[in-house]
Amino acid sequence: MGLFSYDTQKGKRYGIRRGFKNSVGKRDEYTRSGFTNWHDAEGELKRFEASLVTGGINPLTHRGVTLNAYFAALVKNREELGVWRPATVIQKKTYYRSTYKKDSGTAQ
Repeated sequence: MGLFSYDTQKGKRYGIRRGFKNSVGKRDEYTRSGFTNWHDAEGELKRFEASLVTGGINPLTHRGVTLNAYFAALVKNREELGVWRPATVIQKKTYYRSTYKKDSGTAQ
């Protein structure tokens, strides 16, 4: 379930650990500890799992993600979900190329 307990000098504490795949498809882990009762720890675990299911996890959980990789993943996600129409995709890519890639010195 991802819930664990451990003993400290100030008494028993609880923590959570949950594995997931990050934005680049590699395994990552969400951990929190120091809860004084298991109800709080379980509540935090449920909140994390809910955000994982709804897509609310920040795609930048992997620190090595570049702006270009993030933008490519964003476009792919929006296209797959049907949120952006083809004309919107073209407009967003053009804006990204002319604004951000040019400023970062990687314009093509």
